[in-house]
Amino acid sequence: MADSRPLVGEYGGFPEGAPRIAGVCGLVAVSLGMGLVVGVLVSLLLRAMNIGVAFMWEALPRAVGAWWLPLLVCPAGGALIGYISKRTHAAPQELNEVFAQVKKEGGYALERPFATVVLFLLPLVFGGSIGPEAGLTGIIAALVTWIGDSLRRAGLGTKSLADVTVSATLTAVFGAPFAGIVAAREAMSGEPNPRLFTFRRVVKVVLYVAAAAGAFLGLWLASLMLGQMGGLPRFDSFAFDVAQLPWALLFVAVGYALGVESHLATRLAHRVGAHAEERPVLFAALCGLVLGALYLVLPLTLFSGEEQCREIVQTWVGLPACVLAATAVLKCAATPLCIGAGWRGGTIFPNIFTGVVAGFALAALTGVDPLFAVTATASAFIGATTRKPLLAVCLLLLCFPLQSLPLVVVAALLGAKIPMPLRAE
Repeated sequence: MADSRPLVGEYGGFPEGAPRIAGVCGLVAVSLGMGLVVGVLVSLLLRAMNIGVAFMWEALPRAVGAWWLPLLVCPAGGALIGYISKRTHAAPQELNEVFAQVKKEGGYALERPFATVVLFLLPLVFGGSIGPEAGLTGIIAALVTWIGDSLRRAGLGTKSLADVTVSATLTAVFGAPFAGIVAAREAMSGEPNPRLFTFRRVVKVVLYVAAAAGAFLGLWLASLMLGQMGGLPRFDSFAFDVAQLPWALLFVAVGYALGVESHLATRLAHRVGAHAEERPVLFAALCGLVLGALYLVLPLTLFSGEEQCREIVQTWVGLPACVLAATAVLKCAATPLCIGAGWRGGTIFPNIFTGVVAGFALAALTGVDPLFAVTATASAFIGATTRKPLLAVCLLLLCFPLQSLPLVVVAALLGAKIPMPLRAE
């Protein structure tokens, strides 16, 4: 659908010569700088998450030395999550809610950014079986909205200047981000709401490429100073063997069955969530108690799944197939439970881990190439949970090499297109 908003360039006067060049260069510089800020902020959030997890699950258990500590820590964390959520109503929204607001309002805003960041970090630090991607999406959407509003505000500011000089133009451009934070500049200067305007397509491309470059630069600089901060593992390609193909049907069937479980658990979680809104502290604490009990029996069912994927790659050979299978089944149910009980987060990373550990369980049972089993099972499961095969393939290519693309595509298609009797509401 075409953007019908008027162009920034159609508002007010039109600077020429040196002021025009200064304005364009200034906008690109601002876009690059703001992208850099976003990249650094995201890196710092991930670092804070990692520090919190290391303290809660490594340093604290060493200091206390009590096996029952998770039964105390997780419910206490849940009660804290529920209390802050009840007082602030600032829990991170799910991905589809964020995208719906961006599409409807042309941007995204955090009413209580500090509380939202806290409620993004706490469920992850206390071991929630959720991923960081949902909370990060809302935070990044708000930061990107800030960039877009600031750039449009800067463009409008240069158009409304009576004395269009290079210094005045640069002042308007570089002052726009700060004006967007500390004051309602349009109310003071008479400028219109920047979201009512848009840039030409070529200008958008240049500015957003600059912002993306700045964000990647910020992430890179932060990784140099703070070290790498995780991410999903990359699996090697497998040796194709025609004799393994019949096993693929079993792996796809198991992935689909886990998808049915996930949709059923999500439906139940929605019902839990309806009651949790009335008693958020109680339900979040009860969820923490369940998580603490799971940690004592099957610790890999907790957390987002990124580091657990790396761990299971190294240790699955020494684990019984029943332990791997139980981890996959319980992880599949724990993620929707967390979200329904107020431990808000994402499902992508936990679901990828679920598919991976289920694949290793099947490899242990059948003796088939483990990478073949993991690829087929995880692809079918992600296809079944998302019901969007193209999205599933794009997500899975974060983990699997291009050589496995044919198997990924076929398994994801089967998982997504087989009718789902208990599809989540």
